[in-house]
Amino acid sequence: ITRDFTVAFVAEHGSHRTPALFNVATLWSALEGSILLWVLILVGYVVAVARRFRDRLADPMVAWALLVLFVVCTFFFLLLAGPAFPFARFHPWAGFDGPGPNPLLQNHILMAFHPPVLYL
Repeated sequence: ITRDFTVAFVAEHGSHRTPALFNVATLWSALEGSILLWVLILVGYVVAVARRFRDRLADPMVAWALLVLFVVCTFFFLLLAGPAFPFARFHPWAGFDGPGPNPLLQNHILMAFHPPVLYL
C-alpha cells in the first residue's frame, strides 16, 4: 500500500502507476504473496477452530484436528522463512518504479477479490 520499494517483493511486483485497489491485490500476484495470504487465512481458521472447540480439547478428534492444522501451519511458515521469503531487502536507485502486478490481474475489478474469496 505504501509502495516501499526497499522490500524486494514490492520492487518486483509493485508500481506507482498501479491503482490502490490493485496495489493491495499485488500481495497475491506472486508465489511469496500467495503463500503469505494463505498462511494468514490458515492461521485465522486455526484460531477459529481452537476457540470454537476450546471446551472439548480432551476429545481425541479435536486434539488430532488441531495437531494436523498446526503441522500444516508449520509447513507454510517454514516455506515463508525459507524459499518463499517475502520480506527480502532491495536497494532501489532514485526514481525506481517497479513493473506492477501481472496485467491479467488488473483487467476487471473482481480480479482483486477473486483469490482471497477462494479460501473462504
